[in-house]
This record gives sequence, structure tokens and C-alpha cells, in this order.
Amino acid sequence: MPGDKTVDWFIDRYLVRSGLSWVRFDSDAFPENYKIDGGLDRVLIHDQYGEMVLNSTEISSVWYRRNLPSVFQATVLAADVLGYARSEAQAALRALNTALSGAYFVNKPDANHTASDKLGQLLDASARGLRVPKTLITNDKSLALEFVDTCGGEVIVKPLRKGTIAPGKVFYSTLIRAVDLETRGNAIAIAPVIFQEPIKKAYECSFKNIMQHPLP
Repeated sequence: MPGDKTVDWFIDRYLVRSGLSWVRFDSDAFPENYKIDGGLDRVLIHDQYGEMVLNSTEISSVWYRRNLPSVFQATVLAADVLGYARSEAQAALRALNTALSGAYFVNKPDANHTASDKLGQLLDASARGLRVPKTLITNDKSLALEFVDTCGGEVIVKPLRKGTIAPGKVFYSTLIRAVDLETRGNAIAIAPVIFQEPIKKAYECSFKNIMQHPLP
């Protein structure tokens, strides 16, 4: 992911200075800038110049940062063909993940998918005895306005899965009131969102689970 500051920082801070052998693979540049060659025994990826980029049998660990859809810059595709090409590219990358199943992942794609299921995470948290906010997932403005009333006049709204709409357009978790829904609420008709009751907090903790050890 060119320009990803988190990735760039990690590479400079840990990988370059450690002297470890590593390779960076940008999913959005596949398949236009990479060639894949896979079978039952291994998956190989070469760049557009034919140089080896990745051999699945030589990878011992993977930092799975984020998977982005294919970007075609040199190839002009019709909308339906673009959708098909991106779908098939994703299928090929899933095959690559399967070939890397023996490597240690942070994070495994399937685990990422499960963790991104906001309602599923809330249900799990509730079942474990944690307090969770009142929640509504909808694309109906009238129901959203009713929900705002039940939450004291303001709610948190956030995307269900992905906050980046386009370069420079990012949808963050936002505190809104009924007047905001009245003026902008038609947008949710085409893109359902999740509304939640605001909960005042004294502090916030974030944890990563590395090799079954939770780290703050």
C-alpha cells in the first residue's frame, strides 16, 4: 500500500534495522504489476520485469496489514470487466494465503473478517458479560431518527466495514444529532451504517493478540 505511513514506519523501525530478509507485496498493484504462478506445491509471484518477488515456500511469517482492490492504471477496463478482474484477482490472493498457511500470520485474513463483523463482536461481548451500547444497523432515516430520540438526542455513527470512501474521503466514527440526520440522512439509504448509543468512558484500551498473548 504505497504511502501507508504505518507500514513505512514498521519497515524502517523493525525490518530494515533488524537485517531480516523481507518482501513487501501491495495487493492493489496485482495483477497489473505482478504475475502469479501457483500449483499444489507452491505459489510464486514475479514483478512486471520478471524478477522474483515472493516464493510461498520461503515465507515464515506474514504481517497482513490490509487488502485493497486491484487498481488498473495502464489498462482501461469497462465497469463490468473491472469488477470481474478484481474478483478473480482476490480469488488468486486467497489461494496465495492458503499456500502460506504454514506461516505465522498477523493477522490471518479470516480472523480479520470475523473481527470486522461489528454486530458479531457486540453479541460476543454481551454474552461474556460486558456492557455494550444500544445499537441499530439501518439504511432507513426515519428509524435512525427514532433511535436518536431513544439515546437522548445524539448517537455515534460509523461505517459497518470500511471507512475509506476514496482517496482523501474518510468516514470516521462521528457524534451526530437529529438535525444532522435531517440534512444528510438520505446518504444512508444507499449505504447502511451502524448507530450506537454514546457511552461516557474514563479511559480506552486497545489490545493485540500475538501468539495468544494479549498486548495493550
